[in-house]
Amino acid sequence: LQRQPLAIFQLSDTYHCLFLIALGHQFATYDENWNHVTLQNKVANYFSNFPLEPIRGLLNTGPNMLLFGDKAVYKYDKDGTKMIGDATPLKTFFRCQRQN
Repeated sequence: LQRQPLAIFQLSDTYHCLFLIALGHQFATYDENWNHVTLQNKVANYFSNFPLEPIRGLLNTGPNMLLFGDKAVYKYDKDGTKMIGDATPLKTFFRCQRQN
């Protein structure tokens, strides 16, 4: 992957791979133990509707994952590799209110 990553996080499998998503809509898994890429492909081929904006953080919640973008939060089904519902704006997710 020659571009700056959009997201980097550790998969919850026994291979201890890091999952990288790059701006070119490509992804790769990297095995820390073997120090090499184990798979590289297009995001759309493996992960349906994965957000293509920078992911600033994530929260694993059992079979699902919350992905925090710049302006929205996405709920993602790790097992089915697909988005669940629509993105939620950050302000709505955190219930931010304007104070007078």
